[in-house]
Amino acid sequence: MKLDSTHPLAFGFGDTYYTLKLGNDSYSFLKEGYNVAYINEPESVSGFSGENAKASLKNSIVFAEAKKGRGSVVYMVDDVSFRSFWQNGKLFLANAIFFGDTGSH
Repeated sequence: MKLDSTHPLAFGFGDTYYTLKLGNDSYSFLKEGYNVAYINEPESVSGFSGENAKASLKNSIVFAEAKKGRGSVVYMVDDVSFRSFWQNGKLFLANAIFFGDTGSH
């Protein structure tokens, strides 16, 4: 998955992120807002993924932010704290709490 490392939600990450997908839940790219983490071409890194589910993830967001009124909405398609073992996602959650709607991006 690709990552926009210039956005505050991606602070502390490089230009890629490995997500733990538990299904084929997905959102299209935001037309207005920031597509912070997104999947262009889905690929399986570990485990099994069905071809139909995998195909439905093409060109979808995993994390995004959109301004709403005086705040913002942070989109998190996946459970970033799944069973409290997915360490990579915990930083995204902290970034969303502390850096969401910083107004600087």
